[in-house]
Amino acid sequence: MHRGYLDLLKPLENFQTAPIGFLFAVEFFSGIFGFGEKALRFFPFLISILSIPFFYHAIKGITQNRLTSLLCFFIYAITNSLIYFSNELKPYTIDISAFIFLIYLLTSNHSFVSKHRKLLLSIVGALFLLMSNATIVILCTAGAYIIYDAIQKKSLKESYLLVFMIWLGVFILQYVFFILDHPYQDGMANIWAFTFPPTDLFSPEFTAYRNNRLEEVFFTHLLFFHADFYFKYFLLLAVFFATVHMISNKKYSLLIFTWLPICLHFALAYYKIYPFYYRFILYLLPSLLIIIAYGFGLISSWLYRKANFPLALAFVLFVLLQTSRANLSKIGDQDRDFSGIIDKINDNYKENQILITTPWTLYRYYVETNRIQNHTGIAIPWSIDYSTYKKIPGDRNLQDDYVLLHASVSSVDGYENVLETLNRENLILEKLDSGSYALSFLKLPPSVVDSLSDDGQP
Repeated sequence: MHRGYLDLLKPLENFQTAPIGFLFAVEFFSGIFGFGEKALRFFPFLISILSIPFFYHAIKGITQNRLTSLLCFFIYAITNSLIYFSNELKPYTIDISAFIFLIYLLTSNHSFVSKHRKLLLSIVGALFLLMSNATIVILCTAGAYIIYDAIQKKSLKESYLLVFMIWLGVFILQYVFFILDHPYQDGMANIWAFTFPPTDLFSPEFTAYRNNRLEEVFFTHLLFFHADFYFKYFLLLAVFFATVHMISNKKYSLLIFTWLPICLHFALAYYKIYPFYYRFILYLLPSLLIIIAYGFGLISSWLYRKANFPLALAFVLFVLLQTSRANLSKIGDQDRDFSGIIDKINDNYKENQILITTPWTLYRYYVETNRIQNHTGIAIPWSIDYSTYKKIPGDRNLQDDYVLLHASVSSVDGYENVLETLNRENLILEKLDSGSYALSFLKLPPSVVDSLSDDGQP
């Protein structure tokens, strides 16, 4: 909040990280519009809006199929997670915009793009490398497509070596100055450890991990499809038929743009380099949608040929219903609305000490902007058990009942054991859930009460 461009080159406070280009862009628009929530959210929102017209043409350029492209575009336009992150101060929609713009530049037949393709790829690829952590996966995918396309067209003399060198040079600079030996590296690996797959791919642990990620991607966090009416099985058939059809018909360009980035990202997660979690794989949405829409297109075409048009139409409408109704119902949801928390603190807990887990940066922001009147907040560790947590009130010299500000879903900040034990020991006096966040008013643990003397001092 109080940093200029030079200070943004240093590690951020409060265990936060973001690509340097993204931070500079946010700082630039804050300078134009003045500091505030709208200015902070403007850059991701702008890039997300600009990418929408290119999405259909990018998918059409890959698939050469209008039905697949239209179905992809429909699901893309209503995906709630995408809408949500498009106006958050997070770089995840920058990731997906990078994928869209680079796919478009690679496949477009527009005269301007065709004439200046190498220059545009060099500039856009370099800029997104500075603004998006996932761009390296996208550029590896783009490089694979360029090489494959050159082999197919027997145009290996048309060298993209300079483009590759520019991308590699910018990545090396980004890695050396902003990633290598980052002070938060080990801490981040611990926080996101649950997103890394077990090393034994044939173990029961990996089976559980795989099932959790699939549920998260398709039904609960990313795409929000409805699983009823056996839609899970239709989805599995669509993915299977799409993949088999791509392989058997040697549609290698489709495989490059779909399965290659998914496999690359999984490899990064397997080696504990980058999390495999819904927000971090948001940029893979085009790949996922192509596979799904391609597969459903094959099934509907088969129904049209073998049965009749009404049955094929009914199937398409069924797919649209199952992929859209949860997303449409979530439009306008305020899952991350912090106003209820702010009002509760200001109205009821102005003087009480506040301990804070994951919402620490939000708390700091609203304190700095004078929205929260209680300035006693203390950041406490995530992912701890109750035996560690119960020492905190005493260590912090708390004298009275206090407030815990935490994630409403306790697995997010690793407080399942803490909250379960607090509830079991009847230490929770009051609790407010407000979207993604919760406020618990707590009694001091008996051990801390016992240690207080008559005058209230330990």
